[in-house]
Amino acid sequence: MNYFSIETSQNVEIEHKIAGIGDRIAAQLIDYLVYFAYFLLLLWFHSMFSIFNSEIVLVIVILPVFFYPLVMEMLYEGQTIGKMALKIKVVRLDGMPVSFGNYLIRWLFILIDIRIFSGLIAIVTILANGKGQRLGDLAAQTTVVTIRQSASLTDTILFETPENYQITYPQVEKLTHDDIQTIRDVIEHVKKNKGSKESVNLAYEASLIIQSKMGIKTNKRASDFFNIVLKDYNFYYYQNEKKSRF
Repeated sequence: MNYFSIETSQNVEIEHKIAGIGDRIAAQLIDYLVYFAYFLLLLWFHSMFSIFNSEIVLVIVILPVFFYPLVMEMLYEGQTIGKMALKIKVVRLDGMPVSFGNYLIRWLFILIDIRIFSGLIAIVTILANGKGQRLGDLAAQTTVVTIRQSASLTDTILFETPENYQITYPQVEKLTHDDIQTIRDVIEHVKKNKGSKESVNLAYEASLIIQSKMGIKTNKRASDFFNIVLKDYNFYYYQNEKKSRF
């Protein structure tokens, strides 16, 4: 599995796993199956009701398929149905949330990257680039990463908290499991490189990113902030898991 590093403003690098070329091809094939199923549904509907004329067919067949990648990635945080199935997603190289403009640029390059020569251009570019980027990703400053967990969620990022625990930051509800895993990775990196300038900068920059996602600001040291966030998130997660059972 290859990795790419997000460079922060202080030239600190955070590693992410790049989605394999096989996963990306498989995701694209699944999306093609979605198109095929959609066509079959329309054919069945037409055979049953015979209400479509040529202009309507053009609109309801071509346009949804044409805009499917753009709309899906915008609505589902960088994922189409194929990407969901393979547990991969689009992210920005700088670690910030992917914007509409980023998704739009990736989508505009689909004709060159994927449609022409059956995706050969995309494959060659991804393999040669080193960061898992096709031409659209290069233009949009994005790539595709894997969000697949190699172990169970509880084993990797979650732990139980006392029943009487009081949440310090209710805004942890805005975080995802991927964010918590990133925090755990940063803490582990700091432990292995204790006292180094690089590890201190890494923790600081990661703290700013997490604060931004939560919509808060704090003067706490990164290590203290992360410890509180981990406890808050675990309590929040388990409390909501209990509620969902009843």
